Amino acid sequence: MNKRWKLYDIKYRGNKYGPTEIILNLDNFEWSKDVPVGPFHLNTKAYKAIKEVTGLELDSCKVDTFYLD
Repeated sequence: MNKRWKLYDIKYRGNKYGPTEIILNLDNFEWSKDVPVGPFHLNTKAYKAIKEVTGLELDSCKVDTFYLD
């Protein structure tokens, strides 16, 4: 199974506009191996992933997980 993360209801710092929903695998990023496992570290991964994908700083978002066969 392939784990994917849905980052949605994304709000950007400074009222900037970008995608409001992104689906990706947070474990595919180079830096993800350096972030410890845990619920509070999921926020760190979400912030870094959105910053890397969009180039914009995150103010808030919601995160959900699902699996692809």
